[in-house]
Amino acid sequence: MARTSLDVSRVLALGAEQAWAAWTVPEQLRQWWWPFLPGTTVDLDPRVGGTYRLESVQAGFGACGRYSELVPGRLLAFTWSWITDGRPEQTVDQVRVRLAPLEHGCRLDLEHVLDPSLHDPEPLRQGWSETLDVLVRWAAERAAS
Repeated sequence: MARTSLDVSRVLALGAEQAWAAWTVPEQLRQWWWPFLPGTTVDLDPRVGGTYRLESVQAGFGACGRYSELVPGRLLAFTWSWITDGRPEQTVDQVRVRLAPLEHGCRLDLEHVLDPSLHDPEPLRQGWSETLDVLVRWAAERAAS
């Protein structure tokens, strides 16, 4: 099966440890993950082998998976399956989020590896770009307060 890697990077106004918390603390993730979709739920068990589920029942979609690697302040790796009408797809993609400290904030590099015969990579790239743009704004607001 051929795989395609999508790469999206952003610079956040938060340190790597704070950015890590934005991905692993449910109360924080809820603040920036799909805030424009009412009723989005966030369930996380951020440990190797733990699961996550991000879902907007009203929109009829979400994502879920299992954490495969966690290095606090540095790396999150997890599987990714789309949820449609409450049911996860059988397709399993791989996502890696790397955090690197900068003098002021951190760099976030996201890699999403998928099978392009099952999902068009461009809408996914756009979705990750929009989601990470919300994270950038959220991080800037937190850093300013």
